[in-house]
Amino acid sequence: MADNTLSVEERIEEILDKVVRPAVGEHGGFADLNYVDNGVAYIDLSGACAGCPSADTETRDFIERQLTNAIPEIKRVEIDNTLPADIFDEVRAMFSNSYGKEK
Repeated sequence: MADNTLSVEERIEEILDKVVRPAVGEHGGFADLNYVDNGVAYIDLSGACAGCPSADTETRDFIERQLTNAIPEIKRVEIDNTLPADIFDEVRAMFSNSYGKEK
């Protein structure tokens, strides 16, 4: 069980480091904590895990089992591969600057 003197996010990171990242890393994937809200840990899967059909079921279930067994505050895990708004804004700015300009 994770150290209860740490915050929920720190305990999640500990489990991700010790258990989850090595497991998904064997398949070329990466797992990162996006945020925690109301007992739900939102995890970003990238690398080979992004878009993999098993990521939405098997990988999520594996991560959920690890976190809920060790951290009572976590009730569920959701895979959240959405980009933050600031990244979208940067991409929009790049496209608006490069398209529509004559060469």
